[in-house]
Amino acid sequence: MKRTAGDIEYELTLKRIKNINMRVGSDGSIRVSAPYGSDREYIDRFVLSRREFIDAARRRIDSRTPVPEPDAPRLEIYKRLYAVMKSVYPRFSEYSFPMPQLRIRAMTSQWGNCRRERRLITLNSYLYDMPERLIEYVAAHELSHMVESNHSAAFYAVLGKAMPDHRARERELKNYRLK
Repeated sequence: MKRTAGDIEYELTLKRIKNINMRVGSDGSIRVSAPYGSDREYIDRFVLSRREFIDAARRRIDSRTPVPEPDAPRLEIYKRLYAVMKSVYPRFSEYSFPMPQLRIRAMTSQWGNCRRERRLITLNSYLYDMPERLIEYVAAHELSHMVESNHSAAFYAVLGKAMPDHRARERELKNYRLK
């Protein structure tokens, strides 16, 4: 349900949880989840008390370069992203998993994802116009999930071995935003 606290508009969802949680979306929208039975005025005060956090998050979002929708045929997008992923794949040869199937989708909140059990990696079509080193990073990140499914220390060890400068590339990628 939509609510307003002062001049802050937010989306409230009541759930079976213990604490109030707030997220600022990549579009600057605010989503709050709270336990069933929570006092709405208390939630409004909670949101207002987080104004500095909200403003800072929105400034970070606004400072990022928006990535335009790719202006290329779908097949061309697929070919480019597949070629980059195929060039990164040999870095994972010691793990002996077959080259995953690649799917391309326009996504609004993530650059890629991995479905290890299905041997499927999905890359965001918005990567098409990005610098190749960032596409390589996203491909390496998702290929690392073929070895380690979570973001544990073991996952970062796999990623670090395949791409020693992954932290620099990740920081660079954070300068961009989807929509």
